Amino acid sequence: MQISAKELMDMLQLDFPVYPGICKRIPIRNPREGASYTIVIDWRDKSQIVIEIKPGLVNRELTKEEMKKVPVMLQAPTRIVARVASNEDEDKNEESKSA
Repeated sequence: MQISAKELMDMLQLDFPVYPGICKRIPIRNPREGASYTIVIDWRDKSQIVIEIKPGLVNRELTKEEMKKVPVMLQAPTRIVARVASNEDEDKNEESKSA
């Protein structure tokens, strides 16, 4: 499946520009204890965009004691790695589809 970076950000409902070199942390606050999380968008590697959902609002891994307060859905690693295709890759795919 191929989509543009803009389409990916639209699917995630994020309304800020995404470009190579960006590493952005978006804190999502929840009033329930332990239910806050952070979305990390990392495009420092020009060949891929990495999107992670991490429990908590701190810039570190939580300890086992802290993880006990976190909902189960946030305890499992949640990570999307999207490979970035160059224009040459897109041209090759279009040629192979028309052949």
